[in-house]
Amino acid sequence: MTKINIQLTFTDYEFRRVKTMGNRVVIYIDKSWVGKEVMIIPVPMNITDRLIDSNYDEETGEHHFSIESNQILVKTVKSSGNIGRVYVPKELLGLDCLIIESPQIDNF
Repeated sequence: MTKINIQLTFTDYEFRRVKTMGNRVVIYIDKSWVGKEVMIIPVPMNITDRLIDSNYDEETGEHHFSIESNQILVKTVKSSGNIGRVYVPKELLGLDCLIIESPQIDNF
């Protein structure tokens, strides 16, 4: 299986568990993310939001974090009443995911 090792720098993030909604698999996200394109990165069990917060640089206001994953999804957050949601593949059910705003890449 191919793994991706990425070095991330981000200011804001969500750390959410993948759940079910009827027969669909979804991640619920704060409403302030609605309309944003995000990167969803499934993380290993040993990665927690406390670990991510420990890599916060107060001078720059950014988190610097390195992670290895075998999947990165890019999705747009949809509105669902008073919360945002993103549908993901059923293979992610029960996993924790790091969600950050997707960078604008023009020439990739």
